[in-house]
Amino acid sequence: NEAHVQHLHRLWIAIFPNETIPPTVSNKWTRIGFQGDDPTTDFRSTGLLSLHQLTSYAEKHPDGMRELIQMHPEREYPIAASAINITAVLTSILELNETKMNLVP
Repeated sequence: NEAHVQHLHRLWIAIFPNETIPPTVSNKWTRIGFQGDDPTTDFRSTGLLSLHQLTSYAEKHPDGMRELIQMHPEREYPIAASAINITAVLTSILELNETKMNLVP
């Protein structure tokens, strides 16, 4: 979905404003803490909610996000994957699903 790709681009720009946006499938996405070269596969458990959450934090606190990424360059604490997992836990505890959150058309 092109809208989702554009949202990923917003995330990249917020964190790395002076760098070229990588293709959707690129090992550069692991710098943010995605598990592999294709960040879209990490969102399968939480869908758009976790992408919105990551982008919102990165846009509102870009220095904080960059600091978190730089603290763990060896990916021992993958920021994106961890944030997605936290979102999954919270949606489960709160018994939310995509229909309740109006994320499904």
